[in-house]
Amino acid sequence: MRLFRPVLPRTGLTGSTDRPRRLAGYLAPRLVLVPQLFSEVEMHPKMFDRPVYLRERKDLVLEITNLDDAIDFLEEWSKGDRDIIHDATLKTCYLAHDGHKPVKVARDALHAFAKKKGILVKPPAVLPWMIKARSGGGRISP
Repeated sequence: MRLFRPVLPRTGLTGSTDRPRRLAGYLAPRLVLVPQLFSEVEMHPKMFDRPVYLRERKDLVLEITNLDDAIDFLEEWSKGDRDIIHDATLKTCYLAHDGHKPVKVARDALHAFAKKKGILVKPPAVLPWMIKARSGGGRISP
């Protein structure tokens, strides 16, 4: 996909001959359209390579697939149960979100946090979308 974004040219700094136009006593800079390319890889740079499965309640398992989900999960952690491990994990996730650490480091920190707290769940061997639905659609046949 090719999008264009307006960019003001730098005049005087790079020796450009492109000068701003005078408009009613004001300097009116020229707009230059610069192509900006997007790709699927750049759109989701904060996705984990493998999800982390966490037990929130007895029958509820959360699938954390990206940094935003991880940060939300850690922010919702009860204030009474927060400790230095929680703080370090949350800080690592924020640093990875800002681009100062790799996403894999944040995923590993979340994995270690969950293991230490006893809420880590093994990834399911058979994912729900792999199970074949029963045929018949629930109709009763005579």
